Amino acid sequence: MTEEEIKRFMTIIKKDYPNSKLTSEELEEWKDALSKISFTEASIKYYDHRNNANFRDKFPSIKLFIKTSSNINYLTNCIWCGKQFSSAEIRSHEERHSSVNYIVKKYKEHWNIEIDKSKYDELMNMNQEEFDARYDDFLEKLNNKCPSKIIQKILYLNANPGKELPMELYEEDKDEKTKKVFYGITNNI
Repeated sequence: MTEEEIKRFMTIIKKDYPNSKLTSEELEEWKDALSKISFTEASIKYYDHRNNANFRDKFPSIKLFIKTSSNINYLTNCIWCGKQFSSAEIRSHEERHSSVNYIVKKYKEHWNIEIDKSKYDELMNMNQEEFDARYDDFLEKLNNKCPSKIIQKILYLNANPGKELPMELYEEDKDEKTKKVFYGITNNI
């Protein structure tokens, strides 16, 4: 980041934290850290920080902007639960939330079953292999309840990674309900 970009970036932060004052030493640390990354990188990291519901309560840590290696790894908060994760872990964590929320929604919609917090937490804390098996079981049940080519495709691809779909699964679903299920799945998985 250039000196001009650093000033512009610090102005953005000062607007969100008008009562926070950095010492001259802290300001030098910030300038040093920011000079090693691009304005775009810093903006993305700050945007992630701002997505936390309580972002105004806590001035961003300089660690958020320190580039530790060529593979950028920074801390960011989950949009679902607010917990902090490294940039390498956040995507899989948020995908898990999305999948669990889809399960909760469909259980309520199709079986009128509420999934409580302890069951939700259990699904969130499972290892990936066990969760994938449970998720495939759920998709099987959902497919039995409301058959769909889309769910059949997902089940087939999950069970046969790297293989092509059989010809009978290439046919498009025609009815509107199936299309709604498809869009619900693709937006929530």
